[in-house]
Amino acid sequence: MEKLKALNELCKMDARQSVFPVRDEISQQWRKRTQEETYERISKIQLHENVPEDIRSHFSASLNLLAYSWYCYQFNGTAEFMALVSVEFSLKKIYPSNKYQKFPILLRRAADENLLKDENFKYANQSIEGIGAVHLIPPMYFSTEKTYVETLVEYLPKMRNSLAHGVISIHNFGIESVFLCSEIINQLFASPETDK
Repeated sequence: MEKLKALNELCKMDARQSVFPVRDEISQQWRKRTQEETYERISKIQLHENVPEDIRSHFSASLNLLAYSWYCYQFNGTAEFMALVSVEFSLKKIYPSNKYQKFPILLRRAADENLLKDENFKYANQSIEGIGAVHLIPPMYFSTEKTYVETLVEYLPKMRNSLAHGVISIHNFGIESVFLCSEIINQLFASPETDK
């Protein structure tokens, strides 16, 4: 059962961090992840400069939660939830007259207006198994008849609702889920390269 950590254990690694080993690139042996390499992966998730400052600031909560999940593993799920809220915040900024519309409707509109494109997602071209593993999207959501964006439009609201309404889940894909949200937000706001 989860509980408040003791004061003298606040800065102690959560034991669940060692449950998910990584394969060492050099030795090809399985080993424990280090805090430094976890932090390095998190620090590579960035929103470009054309994303409004208030959204970048909001999104930083997800990154900090991921970093602190080293000490409190539950923060993985909270980071995912906050990243999805940042996506919704972004959609409401893009569509200000529709700010009271629900997340699935706004996400669908962005997809229909081609603000989100398969080619702009790092994992869009992986096999169904690979995509599901990377983003916690169950394989049942993938179909050869649907694009990656269509799959995200269908699944992300369910994922957000699941996190918002209470779910206990132990997994090690928080970083990947937050990265996916960064890709969505970066696409919603034209990047500096696109503006040239």
